[in-house]
Amino acid sequence: MIYTDRKIASVFRAKIQTLEYDSTVSATPLLPSAEPQILPPQASTSDLHLYDTELRKAAKSYKRSLAAIAYYGHRLQLADQWGVFQCEDEEAYRESLDIPRSTWYKHIKIGRVLHNLSIPELEQIPTGNLELLSELEPEQIIAFVADAKRLTYHQLAGVITEFNQQCGKPYEPQTYVRYKVPVSSKNFLEEAVVEFQAKHNLASPGRALELMVADIHDRLNVMGVLLQIRNDLAAAQELLGEREPAVYSLLEQARSRAGEAYTQALSEARKGSGHKSNGNGHGHAAHA
Repeated sequence: MIYTDRKIASVFRAKIQTLEYDSTVSATPLLPSAEPQILPPQASTSDLHLYDTELRKAAKSYKRSLAAIAYYGHRLQLADQWGVFQCEDEEAYRESLDIPRSTWYKHIKIGRVLHNLSIPELEQIPTGNLELLSELEPEQIIAFVADAKRLTYHQLAGVITEFNQQCGKPYEPQTYVRYKVPVSSKNFLEEAVVEFQAKHNLASPGRALELMVADIHDRLNVMGVLLQIRNDLAAAQELLGEREPAVYSLLEQARSRAGEAYTQALSEARKGSGHKSNGNGHGHAAHA
């Protein structure tokens, strides 16, 4: 069946609109003005309960919207008839709905993999568990749908991992690790991970990062030692306080020098100067 009926798009748009705040609840914004001079010193207990109540309503609406994106969006993608809605392609249609790109494609994939589930069934499954199910082979999904409705994200991931191990499969659900780093470090980190991946013929950058961290987990490198020295000196300064000004001053000098050495080592690592420093692929940059 080809889904080109405008009614589908109408229902789909109505579902997406549930992301918006329900104006029937109150005409007054729940949150105070962002102007610092008029912020209340502290929200009352009743205010906090009100915020919690409204956020829980919003969370339920958000979940229903994601299920709608997965269900209706997949069917519209399958039809591939964007011209019916005066849109050049899928990207133009997505933009007309004002849905973030990552949200759209992630949940379209979920809708594609879980196409046999109805919207009510999709709404019963926590968002994180939907993503876990979307990683499985189609024939495995039905076996885990019941678990996905009752288990937490980490519990379901454990069940899936244990099942695969019993079947002799090494697969384990994938997730993301996100850290904020200095802009100047981003390229260095990405290049170091890609280099490690290529050198050891690994399947993905994520696997490379995992093994790089595991490789140095129980061993200190130069930069790790410098950081430890700097932290130890700071702790000694705190203990001394103002009782020993001369010693305090010496510790401050030593801490400053350790900090400068750390900064220099980090700078050299970012430039890649340590990648092949010892000829065996385990230079400082690989462990920074």
